[in-house]
Amino acid sequence: MTEPTSPRIPDPSRAACVGQWQLFDPPGEDELRKHVQERWNRAVAVCAGCPVIDQCREYVDELPGRLVYGVFAGTRYGHTTNKAPRPLEASA
Repeated sequence: MTEPTSPRIPDPSRAACVGQWQLFDPPGEDELRKHVQERWNRAVAVCAGCPVIDQCREYVDELPGRLVYGVFAGTRYGHTTNKAPRPLEASA
């Protein structure tokens, strides 16, 4: 039986998000929902023009049963205990 391999972390050197990591993070402890949504909207826009978005998408798709929260590959994710991350529904 072969050991499962860990997902390969994308090389961020060509990523559009370099230096803007905080946009993609989960909400801060006291951060207002409105501010999280504004920040995540900016993160999604950064991903839209990224030359390595497909590598990031593959990485997230390979994460085995982990909590995914924040913005990854242009998609907003919330807490999940399912094998596959679930995108958050758009909300106002």
